[in-house]
Amino acid sequence: MDSKIHISLGNSINYVLRSVWNSQKIIFLLFVLQVLSFGIIDYVWVFTGKYIITYLQITDGRSTKLIVGNIICASVIELIFAIIREVSEKQIDVKTIPIRFSYIIKNMEKTFSMKYELLENPNVLDLRRKSFKAIENPEDGISGIVKGIGKICSYLIVFIIAVILVIKKNFMIAIIMIFTSCVRVVAWNNMAKYEKKEVYDKLVKINRKSYYFDSIIRRYEYAKDIRLYNIKNFLLEKQKEIHKRIIEKIGLVVGKWGKVWIFDCLITFIQQIIIYVWLILMIIDKKVEIADFVLYLGIILNFISSFDMFLNKLVKLINDSRYVADYQKFVGYDEESEGNKQGEELYGELLKTETDIKKKCDENVKYCIEFRHVFFRYPKQEEYILKDINIKFEGKKRTAIVGHNGAGKSTIIKLLCRLYSPTKGEILLNGININTFSIDYYYSIIAPVFQETQCFAMDIGENIAFCEYPEYDKSKIMDCMIKVGMKDKVTSLSKGIRTPLLKSIEKTGIDLSGGEKQKLAFARALYKNSPIVVLDEPTSALDPIAEEKSYRGIDKYFQEKTMVYISHRLSSTRFCHNIYVIEEGKVVESGTHNELMKLDKKYAKLYKLQSKYYEECNDVR
Repeated sequence: MDSKIHISLGNSINYVLRSVWNSQKIIFLLFVLQVLSFGIIDYVWVFTGKYIITYLQITDGRSTKLIVGNIICASVIELIFAIIREVSEKQIDVKTIPIRFSYIIKNMEKTFSMKYELLENPNVLDLRRKSFKAIENPEDGISGIVKGIGKICSYLIVFIIAVILVIKKNFMIAIIMIFTSCVRVVAWNNMAKYEKKEVYDKLVKINRKSYYFDSIIRRYEYAKDIRLYNIKNFLLEKQKEIHKRIIEKIGLVVGKWGKVWIFDCLITFIQQIIIYVWLILMIIDKKVEIADFVLYLGIILNFISSFDMFLNKLVKLINDSRYVADYQKFVGYDEESEGNKQGEELYGELLKTETDIKKKCDENVKYCIEFRHVFFRYPKQEEYILKDINIKFEGKKRTAIVGHNGAGKSTIIKLLCRLYSPTKGEILLNGININTFSIDYYYSIIAPVFQETQCFAMDIGENIAFCEYPEYDKSKIMDCMIKVGMKDKVTSLSKGIRTPLLKSIEKTGIDLSGGEKQKLAFARALYKNSPIVVLDEPTSALDPIAEEKSYRGIDKYFQEKTMVYISHRLSSTRFCHNIYVIEEGKVVESGTHNELMKLDKKYAKLYKLQSKYYEECNDVR
């Protein structure tokens, strides 16, 4: 779906109300009670006042009991419906919470399922940031519509009743009231529309910058650089400059709102003058009694106050609907990104569930991935990052992709992992285009170990298995930890694999060293037990000797996997079945280690430059 698609006010409100109907139908009953209570409370004293004056005129003030009875009756009615209104409002507030949470989850699900390359697109990032306005505040967006509908209907009913009662007395006055009210609505709506489009939409990019600087100031991994390089003032000045631009933008809209408020006050003043003149003239002409004057004065006051509240809530509802429209655009963006399951139907060897995949792996199914004439360039760029790449990652064999930094190795891995899509050419899984398979299925057969290992604020077991305790297999996790050399670390912790990582949530959380994070990443790959394992320079922080030891130590546990090694150092290449040398986005050499050494070109020169480290490594062994 195109992000510029038009979504109407009614569409956004309907979008929210459908969710309310599907999950919290009782809210509609609460709406009815809210409308009923508002209407009765606002008019009970208007009519009671008229009847009291009438009784006083008829009885010359002698009907005290009847008057007191009317006052008590009106007070009881007001109390009952005030309680109903308060309870209904509070219940709506409470029942709106799970609705808003469901939309937060939906936003997260969309972010997780979007194509990886879209998450690097500034337009998508801005659209996602705009979508937050619908869910981040319990009084705006989704919640604002749910909470506002009942109140808008309540004030509208009070307003309509006032108009109907006035029509019975003077049709022209009613028309003037309606027309001037419509003028106020148009003025407020146009201003709200301007505010959203010209201020808040244009602040999205600026706010994204502000959020970025705010986040790095708070994030632990930046703390050392900020202090040791003394860049506190530098970052604060950048944030101050951003705040200055935000204030300037908001200042522009405040001035325009001031003009709208002045215009609105003028229209309200004209309304009141017309109405009071009409009432006074009716008394002078003896067309109404004092009791009716009190009645219509109350009606007019209700009209003015209810319409003021209606207008206020309507403008907020319109703004909330625009936030929801942004939300709809985001969650509806790129609906085809998840692919389809046709490939699984076409190729019977590839099964849907992780259990079946492991079973088929045990049955010696080979998973082969092939790049055929693959070209890749980033959107809106003319130069290709990769040019006519032809690579075959053969099943249950080790394949290495080597080359200098910036040669295109990591881009190849992102394409292989289906984080990017080729600009031209195709990537095949056992002869079938990988885009044919559902994205969830495809991800399930690949276990990547990246250069940067991300730890989550969960316990060690959850960081490996990515499921909650006690669902994960504790013995399997410990087996993985032993294989990657973290047994001593885990056993030294009082809570073992239940020990939380990071201090973001738990005070008892621990921080792992760089080497321990890399071992954790290897443990994840072992636990996942996917048929294809991708190692994207996970040991780049180690020296060449330690790197080769690490590779050889872990490789024995992946013997039956399709292995892909990515590195600018050649410690992993000697035991690989195939090696591809990448330079400036092209495959310039391919073959086994011995074949490429005999060729004595790019690979051989690179290997000889690094050979002293490997010779030293051999001497150590």
